[in-house]
Amino acid sequence: MGSRRKSKENGGGGRAQEPALPLVPPEDEWDGDAWVTKLNAVMGQPWSQSVVDAYEIFLRQYPTAGRQWRQYGEHAVKANQKDLAVSIMRRGVEFASTSIDLWRYYVTFIKDLVNEPTQIIRAFEEALAHIGIDMAARPIWADYIAFIENTPTSNQAEEQAKRDTLRRVYQRAVQAPIHSLEEIWKAYQTFENMSANKELARGLIAQLQPKYYEARAEVRARHNRRDGLLLNTLAAPPRGHTDEEEQAGLWRKYIAGERSNLSGLDPKDLNSRVSYAYEQALAVLYRYPDMWVDAVQYEIDVGNNERVATLLKRALYALPYSELITVFAGDYYELIGRSNVTRALYSESLERAIQRGRMNRTLLFAKYMQFVRRNDGIEAARKVFLDARRAEVGWEAYAEAAWIEVHRNKQHQVAENIFELGMKRFSQCVPFLLQYTDFLWRCNNSEKLGSFFQRVLESLPRKDRSVIDLWQKYIEFETHFGDLDSRVNAQRRMVSVLMGSNDERPSRTSKIGSATKEAKEAAAEEKDLSMYLPSPVDMALKQCTVFDLEPVTEDEKAEILLRRSENVAVARPVQGGALPGGAKSGRGREGGKTAAAVEPEELDFDEALKRMSAAVPASALSKAAPDLEVMLELLRSVPDTLADTPTGQEMIKRGIISSQAAKRKRKSDRDEDDEDGEESEIKKVKKEAPSKIAGENATDREWSSRANAPSIDVFRQRQAVKQSRKPS
Repeated sequence: MGSRRKSKENGGGGRAQEPALPLVPPEDEWDGDAWVTKLNAVMGQPWSQSVVDAYEIFLRQYPTAGRQWRQYGEHAVKANQKDLAVSIMRRGVEFASTSIDLWRYYVTFIKDLVNEPTQIIRAFEEALAHIGIDMAARPIWADYIAFIENTPTSNQAEEQAKRDTLRRVYQRAVQAPIHSLEEIWKAYQTFENMSANKELARGLIAQLQPKYYEARAEVRARHNRRDGLLLNTLAAPPRGHTDEEEQAGLWRKYIAGERSNLSGLDPKDLNSRVSYAYEQALAVLYRYPDMWVDAVQYEIDVGNNERVATLLKRALYALPYSELITVFAGDYYELIGRSNVTRALYSESLERAIQRGRMNRTLLFAKYMQFVRRNDGIEAARKVFLDARRAEVGWEAYAEAAWIEVHRNKQHQVAENIFELGMKRFSQCVPFLLQYTDFLWRCNNSEKLGSFFQRVLESLPRKDRSVIDLWQKYIEFETHFGDLDSRVNAQRRMVSVLMGSNDERPSRTSKIGSATKEAKEAAAEEKDLSMYLPSPVDMALKQCTVFDLEPVTEDEKAEILLRRSENVAVARPVQGGALPGGAKSGRGREGGKTAAAVEPEELDFDEALKRMSAAVPASALSKAAPDLEVMLELLRSVPDTLADTPTGQEMIKRGIISSQAAKRKRKSDRDEDDEDGEESEIKKVKKEAPSKIAGENATDREWSSRANAPSIDVFRQRQAVKQSRKPS
């Protein structure tokens, strides 16, 4: 302890003798609370190089932390390091330009450092140019007014110049949407009324009063828009946390409110207001690339080219490894004729990405190939693709290189060679395979396209939902290039491959509650794609819809949607997939009318349950028909609807459901007696007014004739009952 104090007093020569150690980052590099705790431990130590290093490490991680910039400057001032303090303050207000606390300390520091009113006024004006319209900027305005009022004068001319300056500051302040604006307005009224020319004072006050009212109303509106925003949060990158996403959404909402210009500001004031809103957001969302792009795009839209250049420079400094910002900046510089800047930007970004071993550089290579092809020609672009292959980029770079050959170079064979190179690495990547499919389709070579599908389809993993898109492409291919048998077989292959056989698919528990832990884990891990497969009705409608011509009317489509559940259930086997054309139905057509093949009461009990299980609509299951035990459990939970049926009586005899169901059923019947009047009225209206219902729309079909659309029938009947009950 004594040696440390001795080295501290001597000012120690080497860094190893410094009393404070450099700031060690916490385990989580974006744990703001841990960073602040470590920095606070350094603040109480005497000034040294290690203290400087600690502040620099923290502010490199969080450069928009205005409070820590102020603490850094205060520490330097206490150590009598005034020149360093000036440098610290200048850097601080550049990075944390919306920090009220930092700007106020900066102005106070300048007032103590120099005794020249002109320089102090310049410092106030600089601060107000950055934060003058902030709701919390009242202390800066109040300090500025007090400084001018207390400035000594030696003659009448200086006094008049002082009053003119004070009037201009007052008039600017009462138009700014800041807190406690009423106090500044009252002070301004007092200032004007103290002048000798009372008539001039009344005229100036009356002229400014509407703008004061607008500013006061804007304060209330902005307060509501800023509700929930955290202004002093340390800027961290997006990590998917709920509170972070919520704050980002609130900031975007706040900016949208500022841009809506509900106050009817002129373009100049509106641009200042929106630009400041973006600056406030960037102080918190400093590591969000999309927020930087939004801010730059707004300045481009309003034509503020100087600010565009400044924001792009800051964005590239804040996120040097962001592909989004690099590409956006490269496009902007190319558009304004500075292609050399774009080329240097891409080269530096790719070099940094490769040196640091970053894998997400595919977008950079793809965009750089486009830029080089536009500006340097075919061979230069192909050389960039060779560099991309050595860097082991993703499939997007291969696809981009191939499409450049197709669209710009008209070299289809070269493009096919590039796709084949990609197949060596991305043969299991469905997005790449879809790109290759689109290319072969453009070439209109059915033989190559057919062999491509045969080569890749059945080798793809079943658990990837995007595989369905490729199978749909195959079905579309067979529709356009093959015959009907080929299309039907393609649909059957898709179902059989993606759903698998019954032996391969994990069993739903053979008995309720009896599944083992291993079976549950396997079922959770397995992604059954049958729920995503299109129904036979969907596939039939898709095949009938050509060149945006609807094959059915809106009424027919509504009926199809209502009947879809029944159709899908009929099309599916009891334990298999929905094989088009291969399912058997328990219902037939005789003379255009639907007739039951077998009366339910005459079926064996077990057979009846199997039929009931198979007839459950697929839309309720999303998968194959349930096991018998599952169906029994469902029936136990709702036995009242079965109590009076022959099947229900048989279940009561076997003890499957309780005989109490009959009592509950009788109670349910008594509750339904109250509705008999309405039901009889519905029947009466159905007999008396079918033409009235049909007459609502002459082009509509008569819904009452559709036995398979009961919900719409009942709806219209109830509407008719309501109309008949209204007093004439």
